[in-house]
Amino acid sequence: SDWSSDVCSSDLNVIAKIKFASGRSIDIPLFWYQEFQNFQNYNDFNTKKIGDPEWRLRFRALESGEIKISFSGAIDGQTISVPDYSLTVDYQIQTPITISGRGFYQGDAPFVPIAYNIAWAGRYKELIKYKQWFKAASEGGVNVARVWMAAWSLGIEWADTGLGNYNARLQNAWTLDQVFKLGAQYGIRIQLVLLNHGAFSESTNPEWFASPYNQLNGGPLASPAEFATNPIAIKYWQQRLRYIAARWAAYPNLFAWEWWNEVNFTPIPQDDLSNWMVASRKHLEKFDPYKNLFHVFDMFSLVVFTTEYVLRLYAAPEDPEFNHSRFPRLRYIFSMYALIDLAAITADKGKDRKSTRLNSSHLGISYAVFCLKKK
Repeated sequence: SDWSSDVCSSDLNVIAKIKFASGRSIDIPLFWYQEFQNFQNYNDFNTKKIGDPEWRLRFRALESGEIKISFSGAIDGQTISVPDYSLTVDYQIQTPITISGRGFYQGDAPFVPIAYNIAWAGRYKELIKYKQWFKAASEGGVNVARVWMAAWSLGIEWADTGLGNYNARLQNAWTLDQVFKLGAQYGIRIQLVLLNHGAFSESTNPEWFASPYNQLNGGPLASPAEFATNPIAIKYWQQRLRYIAARWAAYPNLFAWEWWNEVNFTPIPQDDLSNWMVASRKHLEKFDPYKNLFHVFDMFSLVVFTTEYVLRLYAAPEDPEFNHSRFPRLRYIFSMYALIDLAAITADKGKDRKSTRLNSSHLGISYAVFCLKKK
């Protein structure tokens, strides 16, 4: 059947129950999928559809052995009927990254995330660029990359989709699938940034004028400050979270969910934002049985950026951009790079803005302790 007119509606609820040999089971929602293929015509990059759209199930095997899959749910009020399936998993199950005390672990072994703030690539060039960046980053010892679901690249909901229907951006979703696969190929885990500040900002990298949540575009919000409290906005946001979890939570190289990039540049009040994040986490956890990491990174990233700032300051006499000055470190302190990095460290000091600090200077695209740059 074709439900493509509104496949992301809350009226469409198709759930798979995955039962493992030990008796353990998890419930996973299905998602609407369209296959694509990238192509290049001279200097023009684009994608084309392959076949028809369909429902898909993506899950991560939590143990080897026999797995039984059954389906339940309703579409437009009609109960679905789908045959049960079974399969056998005989490969080694990858141990997830967890947190113990102040450290990251993979099983009993410490895991040190060496991260690269790749952020985004130009539309239709993502696979070329991410392959180039992941390959180079992996060779340099990087094992985590921060990737944005930005409106201009991998985002699935924007002015061209309206709220709650992602059909016009299924090619973006397919591209993000390929980014995860590229990451796995090069040993790169993905920290997926779900929202960027510009989408709800009228002052810093403002995109609010084009947002489908904006009343001027038919949305429910008179101001971006209402995003965390407006019931209609919350409904559509939670619907998007459900799709995101159904499609990407199962990837073993998903390192963490990150709610926002630089949410301090939005007008959302602190208390409203905190309550929104608590509610968002509870909602996402319903559809993410793998317990992927969340916003536990504030202190970690604060330490990272403080270390980065100190090392940049220390290395300023060796940096060609500053070493011609009589006082290179002082020149660095008053540079745009340093001011942005310092703002990332000191923003909202003492407040729990949750995932606000895993960001960096767009000018240098620096991240963690390593000063990597896009080429």
